[in-house]
Amino acid sequence: MDRSVRVLVVGGGLSGLAAATLLGHHGVPCLIVERRTELPPTSRNERLGVRAMELLHVLGLEERVGAAGFHPDELGDMLQADTLAGAELGRVPQPWVAVPPQLSPLEPVCCNHAWLRELLRERARELGAEIWTGSELIDLREEADGLVADLCGPEGETSVRASYVVGADGPHSLVRERAQIEAEGPGTIAQLYGVAFRADLSEAIRGRHFAGVQLDGVGATLLKESERDSWVLLRPRPADDSPDEGEDLVELVRSAAGLPDLKVEIEGTFSLPITLLTAERFTRGRVALIGDAACSLPPTPGMHGGNVLQDAQNLAWKLALTLKGTAGPGLLDSYDAERRPLASLALTDALTRISVIPPSEDLPDRLTLEFGAVYRSSAVVSEGEQTFVPPLESAGLPGTRVPYLGPDLFGRDFVCLAGPGWTSTGLPLTALEPSWAEALGVSGTGAVLVRPDGIIAWRAWMASPEHDIETVLNQILNRGDQP
Repeated sequence: MDRSVRVLVVGGGLSGLAAATLLGHHGVPCLIVERRTELPPTSRNERLGVRAMELLHVLGLEERVGAAGFHPDELGDMLQADTLAGAELGRVPQPWVAVPPQLSPLEPVCCNHAWLRELLRERARELGAEIWTGSELIDLREEADGLVADLCGPEGETSVRASYVVGADGPHSLVRERAQIEAEGPGTIAQLYGVAFRADLSEAIRGRHFAGVQLDGVGATLLKESERDSWVLLRPRPADDSPDEGEDLVELVRSAAGLPDLKVEIEGTFSLPITLLTAERFTRGRVALIGDAACSLPPTPGMHGGNVLQDAQNLAWKLALTLKGTAGPGLLDSYDAERRPLASLALTDALTRISVIPPSEDLPDRLTLEFGAVYRSSAVVSEGEQTFVPPLESAGLPGTRVPYLGPDLFGRDFVCLAGPGWTSTGLPLTALEPSWAEALGVSGTGAVLVRPDGIIAWRAWMASPEHDIETVLNQILNRGDQP
């Protein structure tokens, strides 16, 4: 065997780098293999909600992302018109709501997808990740004590043995196929063909502020780039179709703008597939899926990055504790139980935002969608059947995000906030302050166990001989199924 690693991440895009960064944060450096030698730049923006920014704060990256990005309010609404210079036919507000300060002091941020990807690459390497570019997975098989990945790289074929493999290799994932995990959905339903160009559109804009414009006259969407007078025109096409190679792109832009004499500089063209596939499960044995390999989202409206970061956070601490022998292997299955239902809702939300499907009654309001999810799995001692609760009313419900109690309390290890009368031999206790007890829905002598991802795992109203923190921790970590 040419190489042995604890975790092999297949795919060096945003999702693979997010997984590697979070694994490194939890003390598990990994090997990333990426078939491409260079990842392309992109105009695509990621809309990082407050939950994603909280995670980036834990990684020490929140300030850099905030400085490089911009607040979503700066985008404005999506407009509808026949041409940019023509009459406005409608507006669609952006999917953001004001976050009450008692939930979090942080703000959402928009930043460039490629820039965020490179930032995570840098951080992953700082945390010990090794990255092989130009190396493609050609086979993956299970052996008695792990998985063996056959790779083809610049220096020929090689094999890597891994205790676990994270599949971040896109919607047509070979890792998913080799793990015998089926994918549901129609597959690639369309292509977005883009034209990048430079032009002074101020005459048609008329001082308006917007995120983009749906231009019915040419069947395209106009999006603003970060540089002055830089734009992208996106047009959907059937999956098996492509634009006419002889098409006059300058005239297309002029028609979209509604300015027949507009000076236009075409900078290039590109295509983005819209693939809709969801894995029937996100884990099987020693394999876990993330990103488009788990659930492929359309490239707009930019919700991919925030969801991937939270997937990586959920997966990484569980994989780290399993590898360290602190948890039983069954803990990893809770990643599927907790994140797959939310991935399905994220897909519904994204398709609704780009008008592929009508609004769904299954979606809660936006604040609840971001902050009010209730995880239900073996890694939570549940207190009910809820799947969502209003975040200002959750009051410490197990399975929900812990309320904001101050900076840097959570994010790496289990934390147990406990009042008088509690003892623990395996976990240090943090004194439960009176204001925290009220926010967490327990008495002054209660206890609350918070997971490394900031999710409440268990709570007790007051100290009692019936409650033993070690027993609860054993249950949450699936220690009963350890070898």
